Amino acid sequence: MKRLAGLVLVAILSAGFPSCERTAVAFQSAVTNTSLAVQTCNPANRTKAACVDRWRTTALRAGWPASAWPKLRCIIWRESRGNPRAWHPFDGGIPDGSKGLTQILAIHVDHLIRSRIIRNGADLFDPYRNLRAAR
Repeated sequence: MKRLAGLVLVAILSAGFPSCERTAVAFQSAVTNTSLAVQTCNPANRTKAACVDRWRTTALRAGWPASAWPKLRCIIWRESRGNPRAWHPFDGGIPDGSKGLTQILAIHVDHLIRSRIIRNGADLFDPYRNLRAAR
C-alpha cells in the first residue's frame, strides 16, 4: 500500500487528465472504493478558486513546478477541498488515516521523518510540509 499511494499520485500528475472530475475518478478508483473525507474551507464560499487557489504560491515554494499546478489543484480539491486540517481517520483501513491538503497516509510518516520533510505526523496538517511530502 505504501508504494501504491506514491505511484498513483505520480500517475495522476503525469497522465494529463483534461478535467478535475476525471482525475478524481482515477485517483479514487486506483486507491480505494471508500469515500474520502471532504471538508470545505468556508461553508459560505465553496468555489475551487476560493478554497484551493490560495495554496498555489505555497505549492511553488514547496518545489512543485508551475506546470503541475492544474493537476495538483484538482487533487487538492478532491482530497481536502482546500482545507489543510482535513483528516480521514481510517483511510485505506490504516490507523490514523490520511491528513492535510493532499491527504497523505499515516503509513508514510516514518519515511517522511527520516527524509526530514516532516518532524512528526502533525506536520502533515501544515500546508507547506504536506505539499513537500506529496512532491
